[in-house]
Amino acid sequence: MKRALMCISIGLFFVPLSAFAALTQDQINTLRSEEAQLQAENTQLSSQISTLEAQGETYQRDINLLNAKIKQEQLQIEEKNIELQQIGQNITTKSTTLTQLQGQLDQNQSTLAALIRKADEQGAISLVELLASPRPLSDVFAEADAESVLKQNINAVMENTKAIASSTSAAKAALEDQQNAETDAKQTIQAQQKLVQSNKNQEAALLAANKSGRQTIQQVIANNDAKIAQIKSALFQLNGAGAIKFGDALAFAQAAESKTGVDPAFTLAILTQESNLGKNVGNCYVRDYNSGAGVNVNSGAYKAKVMNPTRDIPPFLQIANSLGFDPQNQKVSCPLSIGWGGAMGPAQFIPSTWVLPSFQSQIAAALGTTATNPWNPRDAIMASSIYLSNLGAYGTIGDHYTANRTAACHYYAGAGGCSVGGSYGTSVMNIAANIQTCMINPIVNPSGGIPSNC
Repeated sequence: MKRALMCISIGLFFVPLSAFAALTQDQINTLRSEEAQLQAENTQLSSQISTLEAQGETYQRDINLLNAKIKQEQLQIEEKNIELQQIGQNITTKSTTLTQLQGQLDQNQSTLAALIRKADEQGAISLVELLASPRPLSDVFAEADAESVLKQNINAVMENTKAIASSTSAAKAALEDQQNAETDAKQTIQAQQKLVQSNKNQEAALLAANKSGRQTIQQVIANNDAKIAQIKSALFQLNGAGAIKFGDALAFAQAAESKTGVDPAFTLAILTQESNLGKNVGNCYVRDYNSGAGVNVNSGAYKAKVMNPTRDIPPFLQIANSLGFDPQNQKVSCPLSIGWGGAMGPAQFIPSTWVLPSFQSQIAAALGTTATNPWNPRDAIMASSIYLSNLGAYGTIGDHYTANRTAACHYYAGAGGCSVGGSYGTSVMNIAANIQTCMINPIVNPSGGIPSNC
């Protein structure tokens, strides 16, 4: 019976991931053909758009340009829809794989538990007791041999279980990747649909202006230019550092992007979110280096826990010495209802994080300087972009929604990630999309005008 059990358990229940095919070859060929055709049309439209942009600022040129952009965006939506079909199929097959593997793992664990219980039962009788038994020696040796076989059986099942557990873990990771890809594709489609609608609205405005005679195309363009100038000069509020013009903040974020690959809209959204939430805006001074207590900048009222005395005050004094400011009168964030305050500047870095050698070297190298200042908007924006990159942020907010949202969650909640900071991450992504659509796009592409919903 024990030998038979070993035969059952060796090589148990393992199904390789490759056994599940995502799509048939005909389906794959059809999708690839459609995708290639869409890409070819997209290339033609890109050429057409370049030609139209090179023409003069005429009414017909603006209409033709908008039509071409609308068509291009619609083609990109079709491409993403094809991608979604493939991702959806992959999610289905990977879910099936995961279910199969989980079933195998559960069955192996049950078998292993039964074997271990049997081994415990046999282990209760020593070999001396067996030899002293009145039974024939042949039965005694058979019993001992069976125990040896049982141990081999347990080892075999354990090895097989480890292999299945590894495959299950890989299948879970693959499924999560596909689900993230699906989220990213859907976000891209939504963003492109908004662009289509925005361009249609602009086209309708141009047509209305031309037909009514009440407003010339030149006036439409002039109005757009005025709005763009207003956006550039708008004061961009930065925690604890007053305000700078949005155009300057954007330039800093774009310079940071060239070093980190992090979307400027995303970097600026993080800073905007910090301010909009009303968190630590730099209205405290730390005065007692032993306890970390301080005072409110405006009222002079006593504040406990302004800065962690063991973790942050020593690096804070180090920063003060290197930058030449009075640490007793330098604004830092006040504490919230729990935890410590002491965060510095627009990006709200605590001193112990700011002075980390690996982080400092990244900021200094990116800025080409040896002295970095957390209260300087340029330095703070670069540092924020680097930190977000270290957390996994990259690429445009539309094409890499999941990675950027996850980085925002960790920026807020640390190791807690999106299980703790999920709403924060979602809010940041919404702010980033609005900054991109209503503030950055009109600046980098003035001919596109200002969307009507901004």
